[in-house]
Amino acid sequence: MLGLQACSGSMPDAARGQEAAPAPDAASPSDAAPPADAAPAPDAAPGDSAPPPDDGTAGSEIPTAVRIIHVTNAAQLTAALAGNLADVTTVPAGASGPLQPGDHLVLADGTYGGTFTTSRAGDTDAAPIIVKAENLLGARFTGTFNVNHADVWLWGLRFDGQNATGTHVVLKGQRARLQRCRFERVDSPDAVGQDTSGAILVSVQGPDNKIYFSEFTDLDGRCISGKANGSTPMRAPHIYRCHFHDYRQALGNANAREAIQLGQTQIPDGEPVQETVGGLIEACLFQRWNTGGDDENETISIKSSGNTVRGSTFVDTNLLNIRFGDDNRIESNWFEGVASSEVMGIGVYGDRNLLIANHCAGTGPRILVNSGNQSMDVGHTGENAGNSYAWNQTQDNPFARDAKVISNECRLRVGNNTDTSDVEPHLPCQRTVVEDHRGTIDTQHDYPGSWDTPTAGLAESGTTYGATPTATAPAPIKLTPADVGPAAPWVAP
Repeated sequence: MLGLQACSGSMPDAARGQEAAPAPDAASPSDAAPPADAAPAPDAAPGDSAPPPDDGTAGSEIPTAVRIIHVTNAAQLTAALAGNLADVTTVPAGASGPLQPGDHLVLADGTYGGTFTTSRAGDTDAAPIIVKAENLLGARFTGTFNVNHADVWLWGLRFDGQNATGTHVVLKGQRARLQRCRFERVDSPDAVGQDTSGAILVSVQGPDNKIYFSEFTDLDGRCISGKANGSTPMRAPHIYRCHFHDYRQALGNANAREAIQLGQTQIPDGEPVQETVGGLIEACLFQRWNTGGDDENETISIKSSGNTVRGSTFVDTNLLNIRFGDDNRIESNWFEGVASSEVMGIGVYGDRNLLIANHCAGTGPRILVNSGNQSMDVGHTGENAGNSYAWNQTQDNPFARDAKVISNECRLRVGNNTDTSDVEPHLPCQRTVVEDHRGTIDTQHDYPGSWDTPTAGLAESGTTYGATPTATAPAPIKLTPADVGPAAPWVAP
């Protein structure tokens, strides 16, 4: 459970129904940090204040090594991953293959090019196999790392695309983990930023994958992405205390440039519900992402159900968007930015999504409860039964239904219209419940009381308002770069 009170930064009044957390006795590690809009230079290794290199003893964030295998080049790493330890130094001396749970492969500084693939699994979080930089971010990878086995961790590695394509990680094994890694200088497949497919730096294809304390910067592509269905779907990924900043502006109209995708596509026609991924994004910092006027208007794109985004900070970034999906929870996040042509804040489509205790600072961020052209149960049961529209990439705006918007501080637009083509029938969002809201509430209709502002261009019905919240959540806290990324102090998730 995220301890929001442990984070540094500024905080608004506590969400109603929830007292503000007391200040800690000691100064926070980020008290002397630069402001949230000051990111480290892309080529600067943040290392000296980070955890020490692995010496085989138990630390606060990694388990004790059973054996240490010292690796100095790409050929040795390939051999060691395959279980051939003949040409490497080991502790204890003379260890032989195959790899065993609890082994730590410790990599000397240098460049590791090529494709690397795991061959053995670790044993739960107690005895993973760890591929670890001897010095944080000192081992630089310019190719592909396939983590195909359970309980294998990559720690402290630097993935440097050298302004080209092909540098990425694939997480397939259960509980496979990236920790304190950095991704930078990766271009999209055509190397000029106009290919709409976009590079994927971390492809999440397994259950319970974890990405902790990592950094993504100076990129043209998607950082973390996985499919909600198919033969290798993501399930229950956990993205924690990561830093996404300074997106490389694409040269032309470029979709598929999200920092995170939880699900890549709509459900296939004929399925009654959007797949439940159950992802958790918490205590991450997003700065200056997708705000250069290209065709990508999302920083996080949720295309699945049952996900949570909480305790994170978004400064000068585009939307956190529930694009398709039900029963998602957006909780205790900080949004900040100046109004422009970009779309900032939170967008909501789909059914029964909850937005609670989010804070907007500045004139840019808004909460948009969207109307659309079909419902999430199109062609099946429910209010839209028998409708012939399908997920076909052109008619794919499922109106929000039964959304709950509780104890947020932000401008709220109920019935926001993103379907400007007017090709399909336009359907209002339905039965939005607003409680304990601070900020202007724009609606289509003039409801009794003084809580709403009737506004042209919206499409909604059945919106209700209550002054007393029926649920509570912690007040959001504005994170800084010192709280996240490879050099941040360890805080257990």
